[in-house]
Amino acid sequence: MFESEFMSETRPETQHLIKALKSYKNKKVAVISHVRPDADCIGSQVALCRWLGKHKVTAFAFNDDTLPPSINWLGDHYPIKQTAMNKMAECDAIVFVDGNHPSRFGLAGEFAERSNKPLYMIDHHPGPAEKLFKDFVSVITASSTCELVYELYASEDLEHLDLASAEALYAGITTDTGSFRFDSVTASTHEAVARMIRKVNLKTEPIHRKIYDGKTVNQLHLMAKVLETVETHHGNRIASLRVPADFLRETKTSYHDLEGFVSYALAIRGVMAAVIFTEMDNKIKLSLRSNSDEINVNTWARAFNGGGHAKAAGGFHEGPLEKAVQEVLAFGARQLH
Repeated sequence: MFESEFMSETRPETQHLIKALKSYKNKKVAVISHVRPDADCIGSQVALCRWLGKHKVTAFAFNDDTLPPSINWLGDHYPIKQTAMNKMAECDAIVFVDGNHPSRFGLAGEFAERSNKPLYMIDHHPGPAEKLFKDFVSVITASSTCELVYELYASEDLEHLDLASAEALYAGITTDTGSFRFDSVTASTHEAVARMIRKVNLKTEPIHRKIYDGKTVNQLHLMAKVLETVETHHGNRIASLRVPADFLRETKTSYHDLEGFVSYALAIRGVMAAVIFTEMDNKIKLSLRSNSDEINVNTWARAFNGGGHAKAAGGFHEGPLEKAVQEVLAFGARQLH
């Protein structure tokens, strides 16, 4: 099969964004990713910065937080700098990736919103703050933001795709699709991966190993503690997990080490949605997942200072832990029929 058979037309909004970003040739652009970064936001940030560099745009990648251990290798593909207002002030424009409102971007988002600089965005979450952005690509049916950044490369027949960019894009695609399990995965998702494998001889197994393997003994001790808290509610249709602050302290772990834990509760037979409640920063962090069209966890999370996708979302509750569990689960039960 010829490579051209995989080509699809570039979305009009993507064409507009490409033209806009290329206009910053020989200028500086800041690319920012959301707080508590994951593989999709960092992968898309790295790949976009590398794409900009191919077009002689000087790109700076900023995030308020440090990268979690499972994806810190992406920082070797492009340096992710701690948010620095003076450096952002030197840039001619700012691009938001994997988030569509400044509130998800911490100090970087606050600076961007008040900077009067041209703002751009590439994202796949619902409810974008459209009026903020000069141009944007917002496709809530996309598997990941990395798949949308891939389209910038694909619009040029992958002329500028190199191995580092492909690895960054694949990291975001595979994690945001649950290793290609979620219903957001389409033929286009698989075609994107196939084309990257052909173009740069992308090896996917080492990326999975970097992201999912290499657990520490402390992380396994944390998992054991958290799994002991699993409960089911409302006729076994909703499951919950709890992470009191002392769990992290006693196992010498961090919030990043909880990645993927909520999926264990979602895997229980008959469970349609799951929530993990984590005590941190004097609040209760909520991570919600659904495997049913009946329960939209984006709607659920928006009731608790958050949001996300229909099948994966997050939010916050003021606490304490027991109050959060009662109120959040009660709201979730309203979606059951």
